[in-house]
Amino acid sequence: MVYFYYLKSLKPILLNPFSKNKEIGDLDSEEDITILSSNTLTQEDNDYISQESFNEIDTSVNLWIQEKRYYPRLFISTLAFFVMYFFLSLVIRDPIPVFDELFGSIAFAIFVWYFFTKGDTKSSIANKKKLEIKRHVNTAEYKEINLLKKIEEYIYDIKSTDNLDIADALCLVEGELKKIDFIEEENLYLDNFITMLKKKMLFNDKFKYLYNKVVKVRDSGIKNEAVSSKLIEFGKEDKFSLLILTLLIVLENK
Repeated sequence: MVYFYYLKSLKPILLNPFSKNKEIGDLDSEEDITILSSNTLTQEDNDYISQESFNEIDTSVNLWIQEKRYYPRLFISTLAFFVMYFFLSLVIRDPIPVFDELFGSIAFAIFVWYFFTKGDTKSSIANKKKLEIKRHVNTAEYKEINLLKKIEEYIYDIKSTDNLDIADALCLVEGELKKIDFIEEENLYLDNFITMLKKKMLFNDKFKYLYNKVVKVRDSGIKNEAVSSKLIEFGKEDKFSLLILTLLIVLENK
């Protein structure tokens, strides 16, 4: 079973196992898909899920075909380098024989590499794979689960908390983070949800940097005013991401 998680809290988030997944082309395209949400989806929700998932499928299939065609592309680009090098060496006379040939050949090899990369992503194989997966997503079932309702309520709850209080609690300076009570049956979805949320958010370099800093602070058990200060500034720039970082820490320490 493949699960999508649709989190509708302040800003919608779709956790999609197909997102930035270079193995997407080798996955079982017939496995059942269920889209999980906290309540009944509106047409606007459905449109967002379709657009977001289709964009992520396009990106992942492009990564998959580029990986699959890596060695043929490398061979062609290398061949292009040597062909251009010998062409420039034998045909064109210049005062600096080595450097011009070398730079010209490298530039041509890079051009060939990107030309074939672009061609691979628009190939019939890639287009067919994109259509197959998108059509399968369109057959997905929808299911409401209380787990996501609890998570959404938690995000709304801590939204009104001052950045200083959130940062100090995360960095063990002062106060404690509120917890979320889950029942045992919800663990089926919870571990998968945490993994997918972490994967999605850690693609943001700043989020990843601060997340790792907070984890180190909490593992050490020693308060850290400096990291707390960085989190306060982060919250000023992007309060929603600070809330998601807090949520992730809370869920991982459930």
